Amino acid sequence: MGGFLQPPVWNPPQPTTPIGADGTFLGVVGHALKFTSGGSGSGGYLGSRLAYASSSGTLSSVNPGGGFPGSSSAPIGSLIVTLPSGNATWTSLLAGNAQQLLGIYNADSSNTLTLEPGGAGTAQFSYIGALELAPQVSALLWYDATLGMWVIA
Repeated sequence: MGGFLQPPVWNPPQPTTPIGADGTFLGVVGHALKFTSGGSGSGGYLGSRLAYASSSGTLSSVNPGGGFPGSSSAPIGSLIVTLPSGNATWTSLLAGNAQQLLGIYNADSSNTLTLEPGGAGTAQFSYIGALELAPQVSALLWYDATLGMWVIA
């Protein structure tokens, strides 16, 4: 695929999940995910952008700082992660706002960020396997306040 971004790798392998109101993903606009609307309209954008340099190793209750997760009226929608110390595995992330959408983008040039469900911490990840975000790969999550979990879309 020379020069193109690689899709995320599911461990164990999983089928892709359509996202967006009509199942269509338009792309990334300034590190913010943009979706088509469910009919007429202009689509929608995630909230503001926050850059975060993560520690390496296995981490729980990750708190990116910078006011994360934002307020319900002005949420953080794009978390741009670098991994200067090496690969990282997150087992949970600070709780979000009810129904908050969050795009996590691994902006690192060589290290992998893994989102591992079933770990300890305040707001675990909900999925049936680990999601490995290779360099320059992103994932979309939403926060389910009833379950207290970030659900990987």
